Amino acid sequence: MDRLPSGWRKTSLSKVAVIQTGIAKGGKLPQDAVELPYLRVANVQDGYLDLSEMKTLHLERRLVDRYALQVGDVLLTEGGDHDKLGRGTVWYGEIPVCLHQNHVFAVRCDRTQVLPEFFALQAASPYGKKYFLNCAKRSTNLASINKSQLSEYPILFPPLPEQRKIAEILGAWDAASGRVEQLIAALQRRKQGLMQRLLTGAVRFPEFGGTEWEELRLGEFLRYAPRKVEKPASSYVRMGIRSHGKGTFTEIIDDPTSNAMDFLYEVKGDDLIVNITFAWEQAIAIVDAKDAGALVSHRFPTYEFDRTKVVSEFFRYLMLTERFHDKLELITPGGAGRNRVMSKPDFLKLTVRVPSVKEQQRIGEVLMANDKAIDTYQQYLAALSQQKKGLMQRLLTGQVRVKVDSVTPAA
Repeated sequence: MDRLPSGWRKTSLSKVAVIQTGIAKGGKLPQDAVELPYLRVANVQDGYLDLSEMKTLHLERRLVDRYALQVGDVLLTEGGDHDKLGRGTVWYGEIPVCLHQNHVFAVRCDRTQVLPEFFALQAASPYGKKYFLNCAKRSTNLASINKSQLSEYPILFPPLPEQRKIAEILGAWDAASGRVEQLIAALQRRKQGLMQRLLTGAVRFPEFGGTEWEELRLGEFLRYAPRKVEKPASSYVRMGIRSHGKGTFTEIIDDPTSNAMDFLYEVKGDDLIVNITFAWEQAIAIVDAKDAGALVSHRFPTYEFDRTKVVSEFFRYLMLTERFHDKLELITPGGAGRNRVMSKPDFLKLTVRVPSVKEQQRIGEVLMANDKAIDTYQQYLAALSQQKKGLMQRLLTGQVRVKVDSVTPAA
């Protein structure tokens, strides 16, 4: 910024904070050693800590005070993948005595000038991210900063009361996001429970309680439907699995020089498509209407449903169960990676238990309604995140000022 807002200051981070480097692992077991937990890059996330898996190391007792974290330290990762560059949060003493690895900086702010919460927010804002990216040492897909670069970080800050108010305002957005995340987690747990009960017949709808489920081979309701098209190699598009085990796809443009093919196959909405190379990882999905017309190679066989026996609304959830996954693994030869290719005839011999078509449709409706609620809240969460980013950019650089005697929380 060329001109600072009234009352704001700009200086290098080293003028208002002490930057503590962490301990390097390795070497011989020191004398008079104590074993203590330490934070790795994986523990320091963007705005929170993940302490689900903590590791320990041995350190000379006399060095504990040198490397132990203090309440209020701002933790920042030095880098790695771009998303790890300058990622961090505030340490509030979640573990009584905890160290930090040399890939995690601890920034100890002079609280008479800068609040840790304010600096952590600014470092995570577009302003902070831009600085880290501009000064980082880069290689292919990797980026990192060192202590000198972090020391020169040009921190902008207003008087303490305004810092505190900005942190409160942005904290309100975090609280709103946290509530939405809790709702999403609850819906995801509910979905797992519904799938466990409804897809096994443990719980039935009253109107279907008297009908028996039957066991069918996949080949009894799936028809192999290759739709061959001629396509020049330069326009080869592969339909790939977006996320194994979630039943969704994405289009991937491949390098035509390494993936040249004379024949490709067109998919339609409601097709079942299987990646025969990674079927053992549940690389199987039903094509959405928006993806109709995409082209796939022979490694992605497509099948049409006989909807008089099984409907896709039901099968899209059944195929993601642990039981179905186990069956896919059983028909896949041993080995790793591309050596594990599933046989199409073996796939069609797999069996599943299904209720009547009307009950299948009802089960699918319930599960899809739950998924729709999850999607709605995820979109709302994304909107809150975008709102917060905009606020961070404006509030943490003084583009928009706040009154220190009032707070406007997120709706």
